[in-house]
Amino acid sequence: ERYEKRNKLVEKMKEDEKKIIELESEIKNLEERKNNLSVEKARILSVITGLKEEANEIDIEVTEVRESINKLEEEIKELKERIANYGPVNMRALEVFKEVEAEYNDLKSRFEKVLEEKEEILKTIDELEEKKKQVFLETLQKVSRAFNEVYGRLTKGGEAELSIDETDPMESGVEIKVKIPGKRVMSIRSLSGGEKSIVALALILALQSLEESIFYFLDEVDAALDKENSENLAQLLKEYSSRAQLIVISHNDAIMLAADTLYGVSMNKNGISEVVSLKLPSQ
Repeated sequence: ERYEKRNKLVEKMKEDEKKIIELESEIKNLEERKNNLSVEKARILSVITGLKEEANEIDIEVTEVRESINKLEEEIKELKERIANYGPVNMRALEVFKEVEAEYNDLKSRFEKVLEEKEEILKTIDELEEKKKQVFLETLQKVSRAFNEVYGRLTKGGEAELSIDETDPMESGVEIKVKIPGKRVMSIRSLSGGEKSIVALALILALQSLEESIFYFLDEVDAALDKENSENLAQLLKEYSSRAQLIVISHNDAIMLAADTLYGVSMNKNGISEVVSLKLPSQ
């Protein structure tokens, strides 16, 4: 709002200044013309005086000269009226203009500085966006490779891939495609509940492979798996347990048999819950 108000004041100021300059120029021209006419009048009067003296001697009419003088006097009167009609001139206009101009130049300087800072910020944002895009694509490739490896182990030969629209990678979604052994490549939407669970587990473990955790808590992730997939998952989790601690809530025999220690909760005769533990022999 201040910029807009300032711009309007500057425009009005420029118009007023232009008008003042034009009026002053016209006044100056009129005054010069008036002075010239006064000089001309004096000269003509002098000539007329001489002519009258000569006319008195030679009895010549000076009517035409008198008409010229009357015309000049009328023109002088008209110019005086025009000058009077201009009204008073604000002599502080130039001083006010300089003050407003100084304020304007200060605002302009600050505005240009803000524009420069904006350009620097936008440049930094572009650089960060490009770097973010590059890091994202590199990370996606690593996750996709790990995803394919883990999924292949869970399904004994299956293939999985993470794909993305590279024309706009930061806005497009990630698509998951899998190939179950003996089947064609399918989208995740076409999979059964158990197959989706295997895909989800493979993706989670693939993400963790980039920066492995020392602790995992899995709550009935095997609920939708059949016996074969449960055994494959149990074997993979057993390998993970060599470098991380895993707590798995499960009712699946294959998963429990792969555990080092089992914990169960039962209720005694008094209705109080008791925790029972069983350490399994190393397999």
